[in-house]
Amino acid sequence: MLAGVVERLWVEFAASLERASVAEVVRTCRGYLAGVPAGALPELVERLAREELADRTRQPTEVEALLLVEHGLEAEGN
Repeated sequence: MLAGVVERLWVEFAASLERASVAEVVRTCRGYLAGVPAGALPELVERLAREELADRTRQPTEVEALLLVEHGLEAEGN
């Protein structure tokens, strides 16, 4: 049921993430939505997973990076 979700999201995020990472996020998001009616799951899982994947692959803006440096923190993934 969610194989199509994994495939669509992997195509979208293939430049930044491996397919296994995308599948893991989809599985995790499916778990978060355990009480949702089955008919709504594919769309809701895809939306939630897309947001999570976008957050994981987003690079900090220049201002965010400067603030991280100012506070002695490193940007995720750097």
